[in-house]
Amino acid sequence: MKRIAFATILIVIATVTSGWLTRQVAAAPGDIDPSFGLGGRVSFTNFAGRETAIQPDGKTLAAGSGSDGPNLKFNLMRFNPDGSPDVTFGTGGKAYTTNDGIELGANAVAIQPDGKIITAGNGDYYDNQGGGVVFGIGLARYNLDGSTDNNFGTGGKVFAAFDEADAHAVAVQSDGKIVVAGYTRYPTWGFLVLRYEVNGTPDLSFGVGGQVVTSFGGTADQARDVKLQADGKIVVAGVNGNGAFPNSTYNFALARYNPDGSLDSFFGDGGKIVTPFDDNFGANALALQADGKIVAVGGSGSDYHHGTALTRYESNGTLDHLFGTDGKVVTFGPIADANAVAIQPTGKIIAAGNGHESKSYGAGLVKYNADGSL
Repeated sequence: MKRIAFATILIVIATVTSGWLTRQVAAAPGDIDPSFGLGGRVSFTNFAGRETAIQPDGKTLAAGSGSDGPNLKFNLMRFNPDGSPDVTFGTGGKAYTTNDGIELGANAVAIQPDGKIITAGNGDYYDNQGGGVVFGIGLARYNLDGSTDNNFGTGGKVFAAFDEADAHAVAVQSDGKIVVAGYTRYPTWGFLVLRYEVNGTPDLSFGVGGQVVTSFGGTADQARDVKLQADGKIVVAGVNGNGAFPNSTYNFALARYNPDGSLDSFFGDGGKIVTPFDDNFGANALALQADGKIVAVGGSGSDYHHGTALTRYESNGTLDHLFGTDGKVVTFGPIADANAVAIQPTGKIIAAGNGHESKSYGAGLVKYNADGSL
């Protein structure tokens, strides 16, 4: 739910009063910035983009999956501040992973303090001994110029085998360790959180063998985003899903972990929170406020109700009753599925996602005041 693959990558830059998304131009807040790409838009064929990150120099990284022929795969592109491809990065602006038996499709990207770039997503490889395809979590790390970082994993790649799993989010700790969040289906559906050392080996001080699985009792529990608190605790948000389509139900689900991977008993109910909505909303993204409050945003699992759901929690996981209606806000249109959220310096909140209005589809933004009102 957090990142939806398209036939092309589409990056849209809008102008907002704080300059949060891009440089300011003479336009009204919320107008598309014409100085970026073509009329404020950048599109690139043969690439399914799923998440972006902004470098300190203003360049934009876009993670996803694509290929230039049968033997080369790439999961990262970089654009200059004006939206043009950065030809100094990788090959013509693309960072490749070779098709050497491991397929990598990126769902998330993070920038390390030293500028190196981590992508995380799904991976699979053909096991010549076993004679079948093995599925799991895949990571790749790149140098600043887009070349593969051979000091990470094996040839710049890390693979963790699971019967079925996927990674949706990645974050880098201040000590350089890498936290990945996603889901696994076996032996039961649940949030999957992994932590790696700087060189890509599992961090054995985290959970069991570097892994933690957390079930919310659903038949489709999935982690969609991860954020790191200043005290080292890890906050993960996603979906508590139950039942099969079209009778499935979705709820916001959050978990907070101590630095060793154990659930934080001071958060929610034993470290976990489930927040139901009337219209089947699941959380896709997180943001942490400076005061410790937690904002989660998501979209509807219903084909009949397109909208954005927003919640704000106190630092202990209880709903912030001064926000929206008892801590929750639902906005129908123009976003069908909010996939990202950010907080401006003023405390106002921006949600972004797939636009759906009057049978037209595109990109959509919703801006909220600090109290949850539009």
